[in-house]
Amino acid sequence: KNIDLLRKRATVSASEAREGKISDWLFVGLIILLLVGLAVGAAVVSVFLLMLIASQLSKLAG
Repeated sequence: KNIDLLRKRATVSASEAREGKISDWLFVGLIILLLVGLAVGAAVVSVFLLMLIASQLSKLAG
């Protein structure tokens, strides 16, 4: 019973596989946006911390 269900769901035509459901593409797009946002956020925090450290070092030096 389970094997038949797996075979039915696992065998799709090439056009069906390329098509995908709109919800699938929305999910993938959301994940990509979250990852890009995470990368941009990490870069912004890194630059902020580097600028903070640089300003503290310049105060110490002079």
